[in-house]
Amino acid sequence: MGQASENIYVNENEIRTLEPNRTGCVHSDAEYVTRSSCRAAAAFLGLLCILLVTGLITLVYLFTQGTSEWNKLHNNLTKELDQLQTSFNNLAEGQNQLQKRFEDMNKERKGFQRKIQDEGCYKCWRRFGSSYYYISTEKKAWDQSREECLKEGADLVIINSEEEQQFLIKLNKRVWIGLTDQDEENVWKWVDGTTPATSYWQSLQPDNAGNEDCVEIRNTDSETLLKWNDLPCSYENYWVCEAREKDMKDV
Repeated sequence: MGQASENIYVNENEIRTLEPNRTGCVHSDAEYVTRSSCRAAAAFLGLLCILLVTGLITLVYLFTQGTSEWNKLHNNLTKELDQLQTSFNNLAEGQNQLQKRFEDMNKERKGFQRKIQDEGCYKCWRRFGSSYYYISTEKKAWDQSREECLKEGADLVIINSEEEQQFLIKLNKRVWIGLTDQDEENVWKWVDGTTPATSYWQSLQPDNAGNEDCVEIRNTDSETLLKWNDLPCSYENYWVCEAREKDMKDV
C-alpha cells in the first residue's frame, strides 16, 4: 500500500514536471504560425506594391503616349485650320475684287447711258455687237474727225468683221474710218496700230491718186462689200466713232 502511494506520487510529480514543457511547446508553435503569417502578409503587400507601381508606371506611359498623339493631332488640325483660313481669306479677297469690278462696270454703264441720253444724243449713238457707234451729222477732215472721236473717249471705227462692214454700209453715207498710211506709205494701219485682217477695197483701190492717205467707206449702187476708198486726209467727210462702254468718259 505504501509503495503504491509512493509510485502514484512520483508519477504525479513527473506529470507536473512535464506540463510546463508542454505549455512551452504550444507557445512556440503559435509564435511560429504568427511569424509565418506576417511574412506571408508582408510578401503579399510587397507584391501588391510592385503591381501597383507597375500599373502606375504603365498608366503614366499610356497617358504620356496619349498626350503626345493628342498634341500631334491638335497640331495637324491647327495647321489644316490655318490653311482653310488662308483659303477663305483668298476667296474673300477675290470676291471683293469681283465686287469692285462689278461696281466699276456698273458705274461705267450708267455713265455711258447718261451720256448717250444727254440732249438727245441717244439718236447719234447706235449699238452693234459689243460696241457703240457715233455717226456724225457734219463733215470734217480725217484728223479733225478723229479728234472729235477722242474727245468722246472713242476713236474712228476699226472694222473687224464682215458684219461690221455691212453695218457701216447700211448707214448709206460716205464716212471716214480709222484706217490710214500716214506713218508709212502703202502700209495701211488702223488707229490702234494693227493691220487689217481682211480688206474691203473697191476695185483698183487704193490708188494713192494725189497723196491719198486716209480711207472712207464709199457707198455705190452695187451690193458688194468692197467699199473702201483712199482719199486725201484733208477731204471733209462724215465720220464714224467706235467705243466700248469701258472707253466712254463720264459726263
